[in-house]
Amino acid sequence: MTGEKQGETPLALCPGERVLRLSVLEAREQARRESRRQAPLGVLPESRLDESQLRSLAAIEDFDLSPVRERLVRSGAMTPGWADEATFEFRRYLGLRAVFPMPITMVSPDVDEVWHACILHTRLYADLCERAFGQFLHHDPDTEPNGDRRAAWDEFEGAYRILYGETGPLWEMSRPAQPRRARLTQNQDIEFAGL
Repeated sequence: MTGEKQGETPLALCPGERVLRLSVLEAREQARRESRRQAPLGVLPESRLDESQLRSLAAIEDFDLSPVRERLVRSGAMTPGWADEATFEFRRYLGLRAVFPMPITMVSPDVDEVWHACILHTRLYADLCERAFGQFLHHDPDTEPNGDRRAAWDEFEGAYRILYGETGPLWEMSRPAQPRRARLTQNQDIEFAGL
């Protein structure tokens, strides 16, 4: 293959057309951009999103949250791997807020920790909100579940499954315990929280 630089691979657009030569890195970057354009943040292909929602999700996905991650790791709040996972799920949570019209309660303490760290970077957070939502997204502790954690979880999980599919381990750690039944004498049932 004379005339080709090392690391370049010929790519044919389709039979009979001239061959384009792109470096492997350029081809990978192009494929990444294409897949992200179709499914930012891993949105399920069957999700029907309008252009505005897709733009919001892309803005959330592309936004540089490395200062937030670095703060979480440097402070010892999270290990690097856990900070990466929690930051990704924070992006997905913001995606839920961008797509669904109702407020969705934050159900994970770890993802909430990322949100708090993000808010501490006031300019960064304000810029993220402006790009993703067109306005500041307030974090109101009054919307946290007071008594009905199960209802808040169910609402969150329903929205998450519609947009992304199954919830991952980070979210599952926050799932409220299912009530279990214990048999008593005379076939009476009582409910108690399971572990």
